[in-house]
Amino acid sequence: MKISGVSPMQMGNISPEKVGTEKQGIPDFAKMLTDSLQSVNDAQIKADSLGQDFLLGKTDSVHKVTIAMEEAQLAYDLTLSIRDRILEGYRELMRMQF
Repeated sequence: MKISGVSPMQMGNISPEKVGTEKQGIPDFAKMLTDSLQSVNDAQIKADSLGQDFLLGKTDSVHKVTIAMEEAQLAYDLTLSIRDRILEGYRELMRMQF
């Protein structure tokens, strides 16, 4: 069995103008984060709207209300978990001594 070495990464045409922009179909991190937070917010708004409609008697579908509220809660919990992991990583970087 032959094991080949790892070749060094090619830095290519990285220039300050291209850093932070979409390149080769890879989405920008800030845009991806904003879109994800927007979808969590939309789920919360949808759940609130369905809950209010149910309380006002505009709908009688308990299942839709419950599912929307659980989806919103799961999205919120996932967002908090991701935030906690990012903060944990940041704190770990700050503890490192260079």
